[in-house]
Amino acid sequence: MSDTVSSGTAARSSSDDRMLAFVVYGLMFVSPFLWGFTGLVGVVIAYVRRGSAAPLERSHYAFQVRMFWIAMLIVALAAIGFLVGFGYLFTDLFNAATNNGEGWDAWAAASFDMNDVTFHGEMVVGFVVGVVLLIVSSLWLMASSLFGVARLANLEPVGRA
Repeated sequence: MSDTVSSGTAARSSSDDRMLAFVVYGLMFVSPFLWGFTGLVGVVIAYVRRGSAAPLERSHYAFQVRMFWIAMLIVALAAIGFLVGFGYLFTDLFNAATNNGEGWDAWAAASFDMNDVTFHGEMVVGFVVGVVLLIVSSLWLMASSLFGVARLANLEPVGRA
């Protein structure tokens, strides 16, 4: 007979945390292709596991949280760019539909001509900035995921650990 007694669930081993950190890097890598849903799942896992992980894995979980929030900051700036572009576009569309500010007319709104819409420089810049920042955010997540995987595969921490 055995004299060992179990006192609840066993603590995760470092290899389990290491494998989970690899999974989170994979989730972060594919998140630009899946509208960020997998990145959100990955950052939740990193937040949950960060406090109880070994120092090596803790540095990677902290890095994953940081890379997620940096990507979200870049996406927020892209959204501001898109809002500027859409703001100018909808202002011109509304002015064209209301006969250049002379009041709302449903028949005029249904039959306005797109030639009445002027594409302002601010509109184009807003859209271009938005697209460029979304690309930068995607590249940031993918490149930092690859960097983290390389460091984790070599059993090296990320940052000052």
